[in-house]
Amino acid sequence: MSTPQTESCNGLTVLYDGACPLCRREIGVYQGLKPLQPLRWHDVSLPQSALPNGGDRAAYLARFHVQQGDGKVLSGAAAFIALWLTLPGWRWLGRMGSLPGATPLLELVYHFFLLLRPAMQRVARALEPSDRPNDGVPPSLEVVSTSRLLSPPIAWRVLLLGCVLVAVFLAAAAGQPAPFIRADAELAHLLRGMAAIKAALSLGAISLLIWRFGRAIQPRTAIVYVLSASLMAAATMLVWQLTFIPLAAFCFHVGELAFLFVGWRDSRALSMLRRAK
Repeated sequence: MSTPQTESCNGLTVLYDGACPLCRREIGVYQGLKPLQPLRWHDVSLPQSALPNGGDRAAYLARFHVQQGDGKVLSGAAAFIALWLTLPGWRWLGRMGSLPGATPLLELVYHFFLLLRPAMQRVARALEPSDRPNDGVPPSLEVVSTSRLLSPPIAWRVLLLGCVLVAVFLAAAAGQPAPFIRADAELAHLLRGMAAIKAALSLGAISLLIWRFGRAIQPRTAIVYVLSASLMAAATMLVWQLTFIPLAAFCFHVGELAFLFVGWRDSRALSMLRRAK
């Protein structure tokens, strides 16, 4: 039996769990696109499927993996970034994920998603029609439209709140106030006043997202929303802690700009959906 590496030596091999309804739907969307480089789709849930380097099947089912042309296997956020960079319409998200410090944040979001994944899988299976026609095509190869790639609203909301809380906790534990700021009471009051304004903006963004996640949304848009809100919340806590002020200011504005840019694109999509109805 040949391994994924020997069958696809020049492109990217996507190793996915075809038995997972969430994974199957997401892979279906990716399969409906014309990749910028060769892609091979390998369902590791099939007992007869080969695994790279004779790996453990449970490990490949537990996390998303891709295998590069040189045989290197990536998992989690790094695997998604590698895949997104090959797909039209997703490359911008892959480039954002490749920025310094972005991959660990995406990995944190992915880790939190894995905690919710069993519950989301149960809901997704319950929503799948039992009499869905197959036409002889394995479910892992079904291509579904983006409009059907929907998770329950509660899942996106829980993911948002969980990631924001984790980001705030990590920022709170980041360090002590800078000595020169601690010694200047007036500067400290000014910075904390700015932090209060940033907190109001962050809470406003989170409130909008809780409302937004109650409607149809593309997963890539939801991911950027979650990341931008988490970045804004973490930066706000850093400013309140009076630590890493330049970095906090930079992160807050990056998150804010990402939120506004995706919101602008998302508002156009919402307008088109309303007109279609």
